[in-house]
Amino acid sequence: MENDVQKSIEIYKEQLSYGYIQIAYITLTKYVAELKGKIPKNYSTSSIGYGYLDYTYFYFTNDYIGSAEKVKYRTISGRIKEENGKRAKKQCKNSGDVV
Repeated sequence: MENDVQKSIEIYKEQLSYGYIQIAYITLTKYVAELKGKIPKNYSTSSIGYGYLDYTYFYFTNDYIGSAEKVKYRTISGRIKEENGKRAKKQCKNSGDVV
């Protein structure tokens, strides 16, 4: 299985042909864009980072966060996660990155 790249590509193309991957990615990115639009105007935000198929994010900050020791920014990320074989669901995570 490890060395069968051609077979892996064929399976990937087949899965893309069903359209579910594209729908999930579009739904995730729209969700994060809507969330970004709801951030209060006293925060500055980065553009949306369109990451892997299951990870999209943006940064936000304000004077208070910027002045906090060792905290450079906050991150809002959207993930689509499958749990225990159940249907994928959206999850939002607020995390601080320390530099």
